[in-house]
Amino acid sequence: MYLKLKPKLLFLSFLPISFILILFTLILINMFESKENLQTVKKHIIEAKAISRIIHCMQIERGLSATSVSFMDTKIEGLLEESRADLNRSIEDYNYMLSLLEHNNIDFFSKDFNEVIKYRTQIDTVTVKSEEIIAFYSLKIQKLQNRIKVIPSIMDDKENSTSLRAYDYVLNAKESLGKIRALLSEGFANRIDTHTLQTLVAYLEVYKQNSYNFQTIVSKNILTFYDTIFNDKAIEKTFGIIENVLNDSSYKTNSLLWFDESTKAINLLNKVEKEIFNNVTASINTKINFMSYKITTLLLFLGITLVSIALLMMNISKKILSSTNKLEQSYEESLQLLEQYKATVDKSFIVSKTDPKGIITYVNQEFCTISGYNQEELLGKAHNIIRHPDMPKEVFKQMWHTIKELKKPWRGEVKNLKKDGGAYWVKAIVNPILNAENEIIEYISIRTDFTEVIELHLELEETQREIIYKMGEIGETRSRETGNHVKRVAYYSKLLATLYGLTQKEAQTLFMASPMHDIGKVGIPDSILNKAGQLTKEEFDLIKSHTTLGYNILHSSKREILRTAAIVAYEHHEKYDGTGYPRGLKKDEIHIFGRITAVADVFDALGHDRVYKKAWKLDDILTFFKKERGKHFDPVLVDLLFDNLDEFLKIKMQLEDIVPS
Repeated sequence: MYLKLKPKLLFLSFLPISFILILFTLILINMFESKENLQTVKKHIIEAKAISRIIHCMQIERGLSATSVSFMDTKIEGLLEESRADLNRSIEDYNYMLSLLEHNNIDFFSKDFNEVIKYRTQIDTVTVKSEEIIAFYSLKIQKLQNRIKVIPSIMDDKENSTSLRAYDYVLNAKESLGKIRALLSEGFANRIDTHTLQTLVAYLEVYKQNSYNFQTIVSKNILTFYDTIFNDKAIEKTFGIIENVLNDSSYKTNSLLWFDESTKAINLLNKVEKEIFNNVTASINTKINFMSYKITTLLLFLGITLVSIALLMMNISKKILSSTNKLEQSYEESLQLLEQYKATVDKSFIVSKTDPKGIITYVNQEFCTISGYNQEELLGKAHNIIRHPDMPKEVFKQMWHTIKELKKPWRGEVKNLKKDGGAYWVKAIVNPILNAENEIIEYISIRTDFTEVIELHLELEETQREIIYKMGEIGETRSRETGNHVKRVAYYSKLLATLYGLTQKEAQTLFMASPMHDIGKVGIPDSILNKAGQLTKEEFDLIKSHTTLGYNILHSSKREILRTAAIVAYEHHEKYDGTGYPRGLKKDEIHIFGRITAVADVFDALGHDRVYKKAWKLDDILTFFKKERGKHFDPVLVDLLFDNLDEFLKIKMQLEDIVPS
C-alpha cells in the first residue's frame, strides 16, 4: 500500500522547528505579560505614592485645623492656609497623574474633597469642636489608606509587597502621632483632663505597636534610614513632651511650640514613607529593565536557534527522502505493533467508548471486572449506569461542557457505582474523537483504579481527626473536663462556620482544629487549673497564658489544620468589644475562627459542670448570650445561634457526657 510517506515525513521533519517556535512564542508571551504586570504594579505604586502625599497633607491640615479652633494665633492661621493650598495641589497632581496613566478612577476623591472644602468653612467659623475635626479628617484619611492597602494583594513580589505593608505601619504610626499632636495642642491651650490622658495613652499604644510591626518586617536599608531619622532632636523633643504629660498631668508647655516640634516629627516619618516608595519604585524599575533584557536576549537566541535548526532540518530531510522505501516496507509491521500496544492498554487500564450521545459502544475486560457488569449488560446503555449518587452533578456538567462544547480532553477523579452497590474510584481522562470536519464521532475514556489510595486517605484523615481530638482532650482533662466537650465545640464551630457563610473547606478545617483550643492548658499547673475557689490575680494571669502557650505550640507548623488551631488557641478568649485576652483584639481584628470558637466554647461550658461552677439552665445561658451580644460575642454569630438553636441542642443531646453510675 502506498502511504504517500514522502510528503508526510517531510512535513513531520519540520514539526520540531514549529514546536520550538510555539514554545518560544509562549515563553515570550509569558515574559511580555510579566513585564506588563510589573508596569501595572508600577502604576499602582505611583498612584499609592500620590495618595500618600494627599494623606500627609490632610494629616497636617487636620492638626492645624484642630489647633486653630482651640486657640487663635496668627502663625497657626498662616500655616493652615499653606497646608490647605498644599492639599489642593496634591489632589490636583493626583488627578493629573491618573490622566497620564490612563487610569479609570480619575476624580475618585472629588466628592470627599468637596466635603473637605465645605468643612473648612465650619472650621473657620469655629462651629465644630477639635475632636469633631479630628474624626472628620481621620475618616477621609482612612478611606485613602484603605485604597493603598489593596496594592500588596495584587503584587506577586514578596519583597515589595512587604515594603508596602511596612509603609502601612509607618502611616498608622504617623496617623496616631498626628492625633496626639491635635489632642495635646488643645490640652495645652485649655486643660489636660483624665479623658485626654486616657486617649493619649491609647493613641501612643497604637503608635508603638505599629512602629514595632514596621521594624519587624521592613528591609535592612529602610530600617537604617528609619534609625537615622529617629536620632533627630525633633523626635526626642516630641516624645519628651509626651512623657512629661504622662508623668505629670499638670505639665504645661506652649501650644505653638508643641505643635511645631510634633509637626517636625511627623514630617520626619513622612520622609520614611517617601524612602519606602523610592525603594519600591527603584526595585520595580530594575525588574522591568531586567525583563526587557531577558526578552531581547531570548529574541536573539531564537533567531540563532532557528537558523541552526533550519540547516539541521535540511540535512535530515535528505536522509528522510532516502529512507522512505524502507519505511513503506515497515508499515505492516507497525500495524502489528499497534495491535499489541492496544492489547497492552486493555490489560493495564479500564477502557470504554461511547457514541456522541453517551451510549456505551465498547468496554474492555478490566471495565467489566471492576464494575461487576458483563459486556452484554453495558453495551447500548447510557454511561450513567455506573454513576455514583455521591458525585455532584456539577462534575458531569463540567465534563460534558469540556468534551462536547470545547472538544477538549477532560481529566478528573470519579467515584463510580458497582453492580453490587459497592463503589470504586478512578482517575479518568475522557477524550473526544473528531473526524476531518471537526465533528465528534465518539468518546474514549481511559481510567486507572485508585480506590485503595482514597480509602487510605480517608483512613489517614480519620486518624488525624482522632489524634486532634485526643490532643484537645489532653488540655481539657487537665482541668477535669470531658473529651466530649471538645467534640461538641468542634461540631458547634462547624455548624456556626457553615451558617456564617464560610466555605466547606474552611468549615471542615475549623472542625478539625477547634478541639485544640485549650491545648495550652498543658502548661498550667493542676493546682491552679482545678482550684475550686476564687483565683488570685496572679493565678488568673497564669490561666490566661494558656492562649499564648497554645499558639506557641502550634503556630510554627506547616500544616493548615495546626496553623488554624494556633489561631483558635490564641484568640478564642478575645472579646468582640476588645476587653478579652491575651491581646485585647476587637471586632474584625479577631479572626473569624476565634470568634466562632468563643461562642461554641462558652455555650458548651455554661451548660456543663466545671470544677468552679455548676451547669447553667438553658434559659440562663440564652439570657447571658443576649446580654453579651456585641460585647463578648460577635452579634452576627449570636443571632445565628438563636436562629438555629434547635440544631445546636441536637448536637448537645447527641454528644452529652456519660455520667458514671
